[in-house]
Amino acid sequence: MRVTRTEAVDFNWGGGSPSAELPADNFSARWEGRLEAPATGAYAFQTNSDDGVRVWINGVLVIDNWTVHPPTLDTSGSVALTAGQRATVRIEYQEFGGGAVIQFRWRPPGGSGFTAVPANRLYLP
Repeated sequence: MRVTRTEAVDFNWGGGSPSAELPADNFSARWEGRLEAPATGAYAFQTNSDDGVRVWINGVLVIDNWTVHPPTLDTSGSVALTAGQRATVRIEYQEFGGGAVIQFRWRPPGGSGFTAVPANRLYLP
């Protein structure tokens, strides 16, 4: 089954799933599209996930934690982006059992903390 979501990747389904048609456990999701940087510089990306997560930026795997785990923060190294240019992004998520959380965050250049990547900066088909 395929469910299409276009909002920010900032979900906590608790013991549920993204859709009533999907099981609460053992489902997966993939977001593919483009990400537009508001400023030029070094970005860091972070996920909060309850179970498996992988993130690619411009085809480079920057986060890889494809394991069963409780809510866990994983942070990328530095990724150079240019203001106004769209980088490719792919996020893969696997819910094995229990809670279901996937949140995609960034820290822009000069930023002090991570915030959810806003939907208006993500171009998902």
